[in-house]
Amino acid sequence: MSSATRPNILLIHCDQLRYDGLGCNGNAAARTPNLDALAGRGRRYARHIVANTICCPSRASLLTGLYPPTHGLWTNGPALGRRDHAPGPLDWTRSPDARTALLAQPATLGDVFAAAGYRTAALGKLHLQPSLAWGEYGFLESLQSWTSGTVDANWTGPYYGFEHVEFVLGHAEKQQASAGHYAAWLAQRDPALARSILANPPEGPHQLYVSPIPTHELHHTTFLAERFEAWLDAAGQGPWCTFVGFPGPHHPFSPTPDILGQFDDWADPGPADPEGALLAASEPHRAVRDLPPQIDMRGARPGLIADARRHTAAMIHQIDRAVGRMLEALERKGMLENTIIVLTSDHGDYLGDHGLLFKHSLAAQSLLHVPFVLTGPGVEAGTDEDPMSNVDVLATLAALAGVEAPPLQHGIDRSRPGSGRDHRALATCFCSINAAADRRLDNFTIYDGRHRYTRYPHRDWQELFDHQADPAETRNVAPDRPDTARALRAELAERLMPVCMPVSQRWGVF
Repeated sequence: MSSATRPNILLIHCDQLRYDGLGCNGNAAARTPNLDALAGRGRRYARHIVANTICCPSRASLLTGLYPPTHGLWTNGPALGRRDHAPGPLDWTRSPDARTALLAQPATLGDVFAAAGYRTAALGKLHLQPSLAWGEYGFLESLQSWTSGTVDANWTGPYYGFEHVEFVLGHAEKQQASAGHYAAWLAQRDPALARSILANPPEGPHQLYVSPIPTHELHHTTFLAERFEAWLDAAGQGPWCTFVGFPGPHHPFSPTPDILGQFDDWADPGPADPEGALLAASEPHRAVRDLPPQIDMRGARPGLIADARRHTAAMIHQIDRAVGRMLEALERKGMLENTIIVLTSDHGDYLGDHGLLFKHSLAAQSLLHVPFVLTGPGVEAGTDEDPMSNVDVLATLAALAGVEAPPLQHGIDRSRPGSGRDHRALATCFCSINAAADRRLDNFTIYDGRHRYTRYPHRDWQELFDHQADPAETRNVAPDRPDTARALRAELAERLMPVCMPVSQRWGVF
């Protein structure tokens, strides 16, 4: 395929968006008309599984096509291997030592498409480096690197193969107003508001409150839609590859008041197993009581979960509005028909399921199952019910665009109907989410077309859930189906061996 005919690539990435956050995935109360219309034009993957329940490892898997034991990110805190922290692109096609160096340095989506002649950009949140690292380390996604002046305020890349970068850093409004490109944009649009947020940062119990940003027009979702339009003007006719990372609907649960006001009559479908019956029957889940108390909501005030879910629905609607504006820009420029568009997320949120809130390294359908929509030239419309991992994304996009993917990819091309019939999706979760992490909660998961099987090797605990009979995962049937559990355990062990790279970077700055 010549560069003149290659399709553009737009990867729309959300943070902590559950599979059932969209109307097209069965949530009748969701207000996601633009995202649902996108799914209606393309292919919706009903069994898309992320490689990890935590931000950095999952994002690194999507962008490299590798599982966490190989790319080296196992939790938030380390950085994805790059000897100079980020500048690029890495020319993996001409530098064989880049694949064999002691410090893992895998090629990213940006590297792959830049090597094929694409113009590349990343807007919003990438989270391939620690956001709370000391400024002296010079990490470009560190808040302190920006507030200390280590990063030039005019810097716009390159970064991990993306030639142009504009960041939204952090999640809380004070973080976003203090560092990154959105901070500068907000300070220019409404300097008094930016100063007020920095002087009086909002807060609320369990990170639930209404944003001090008064209107959607000043929100980071609007910033990203606007900057995407500006990138289209700069990129020309293409081909281009753009990653747009929305920081929401990750907590804090803080939509702008003008949007939240539209959800006063929202009909919450409610969480699964809200009383936490599964916790009482699961050894790993019982360990949640030893973790930060905001995770366990069984003793929370009445209505808190319903409020968190309503705020989340409003935040998803803000993303939907921004995506609608981005699609209009593509259509206005005559690019929509020649652009492959992906919509997905890095992981989900319990949102009250099993009496829990937020996320953790524990395996759960609420966290591992996220949306995946694929549309554009070469994509057959419909619904795909077979397992897909987010490590498959790079191989899929490379195949559709006719570009060369790096060798030793863990993922496969899932663009063709039936390509996932005998496929499996893995998830590797290492319990390193805090300094006192209990390594006995390390777990490994495999999905087939019907089941989730998870092994906690240090606790000698296994879980088997039948998603046809029990999609909400309320009953562990491993004791009742030993043959199925044994077969999936053997397949899990076999699948894990070629993806594990035990000698890799093992350092981080929190």
